[in-house]
Amino acid sequence: SSDLLILQASLTKKWMGRVEFVLLNEACRINGEWKPELLKLVLKKIFTHGYGIIFIDSVQDIIDKLKDFCDMTEGQAERFMLGLIEKTCDSQNQKEIYTAVIAVQQVTKGGIFKGSNKLKHSITGMLHLEMDERGQRYAVFSKNRRHGANVNKKMYFGLNKDNIIEYDLPSFLQTEKINQGLKEAKENQKAQSDN
Repeated sequence: SSDLLILQASLTKKWMGRVEFVLLNEACRINGEWKPELLKLVLKKIFTHGYGIIFIDSVQDIIDKLKDFCDMTEGQAERFMLGLIEKTCDSQNQKEIYTAVIAVQQVTKGGIFKGSNKLKHSITGMLHLEMDERGQRYAVFSKNRRHGANVNKKMYFGLNKDNIIEYDLPSFLQTEKINQGLKEAKENQKAQSDN
């Protein structure tokens, strides 16, 4: 089996055909009949398998399904999901490997993180994909435990002629250089006023 699993509500992209994926709505069917009571069992099986990467789209969708079909409260469903994620990330799975879990989470129309902050507090990093006033796309971390200095820094990207994501590294480095110069000027000004 592949070391990448995509857990999603529906199959929408051609590239998904190249990786192993689970459609929860289909995984919980027996002979075509929807069996929602299987949802917790299916999720446990996925998270204890030992995939190298699990991509979830979306956490809130799964929590809503657990609430609707497994007689769980929002808090219980959230704790159940977080427990599965934390254990597999900590190599508590059949292959005893550290799984990377990439989870899509919804935001409100105003760009505010949707749901409780428990997920946000328990994860390693939170990356937002945004669009500026000019319509240019960028990625920005609001949390990054591995490289905390790279929080709140916009990295612009787009698709090149081969439909491959390309980052605008020269602009990023130029912005970093300008910001460093401003920081040094501010420090010099403060040092001079202290003398």
